[in-house]
Amino acid sequence: MGKTIKTAPALAVSFLNNKKHKQDNIMKKLLTFSAASFLLAVNAFCAEPNLIKDSDFAQNNKFWKLAKGWSITPEKGQKGTPCAKLEYDIKNKWSKLAQTVKLETESYYKLSFYYRSEKTDGDSLKLIASTSNKFIPKWNTFKLSNKWTEGAYYFYSGKTDQITFGWYLDGKEPNVVFMDNISLNKIEDMELPGKSFLRNSKFEDSKNGWSFPKKWGKLQVDGAISIDASTGCLDGKKSLKLDTSKSASEKNACAVAHSGVIPIVPGKNYVLEFWSKAQKTDTPLIVIVDSYISPFIPPHWYKRKSIMIDNTLRKYTMEVYIPEIKESPALAKRLVFLKFALEKHRDAVWIDNVNFTIKKRR
Repeated sequence: MGKTIKTAPALAVSFLNNKKHKQDNIMKKLLTFSAASFLLAVNAFCAEPNLIKDSDFAQNNKFWKLAKGWSITPEKGQKGTPCAKLEYDIKNKWSKLAQTVKLETESYYKLSFYYRSEKTDGDSLKLIASTSNKFIPKWNTFKLSNKWTEGAYYFYSGKTDQITFGWYLDGKEPNVVFMDNISLNKIEDMELPGKSFLRNSKFEDSKNGWSFPKKWGKLQVDGAISIDASTGCLDGKKSLKLDTSKSASEKNACAVAHSGVIPIVPGKNYVLEFWSKAQKTDTPLIVIVDSYISPFIPPHWYKRKSIMIDNTLRKYTMEVYIPEIKESPALAKRLVFLKFALEKHRDAVWIDNVNFTIKKRR
């Protein structure tokens, strides 16, 4: 009598289940890949186009105006590609790299560009924005660096439908400057709660986007301002350090830092958040949200608060209402910047992860 093998159907079912499982996995991967591809395509389609023509200088100077000293050079760009090059000396001090761009009125824009120089001491890269609108910041200064560094510039077009950007070097000694990957994009998500436009908010790009004035009211800044890598960091390797611990006297102790400009929407509630700690405890840190006021339009608008910082790293917040332009004409440029200061107090304070965003609705 032959024996009946009872395991064959089980093997067959197992084989079929494995085959179906593999097919399901393949289908899931295909669907995941298709969804990802679709999202990439949607993002690419929805992304605001770059309004700068020949932004990477690959079209042999077809859209750029190059004054004396400027040229297009091969293989010196960020990725070994062409870029703009300025061979500077005092004779071509005002020589510009320039392009004129059409704008949409009543719109927010961000101009971004990358630059580097062979020398860094004492010189600065200047950006001039030529337009009939006095509320668009005209002059902008960027500290030179011998590594590729991003420069950024925000503005609100108002009634303006055209602008000319020009870059030139302001220096006393011969130098060589390279520029690459210039972009101008319309900002569509200005009113998105939680969206931050503050550059280098975690200080991982050293001092880029921040400035350090030498005076604070009637006080001369005598404290040390640095990007510190030893302590006071939340989730990176660096933080901003204001240190007046070695100031000659408590009443004259002072250290100050300013952020770059931040575009704002009038009539909105904003939240300033930052992480901080002090060497001592109960250290008063002056925090100011200030209007960008050139040209000066009275009355000057700002919000100031003294926040007591303790010696444990934690988050601090400050809520600010940005009034309508008719309430505060000084906000006509729709730009603000942040100020952090130690004033008449000897201590050291670390600041990290700074954000200034529209308040989220609960």
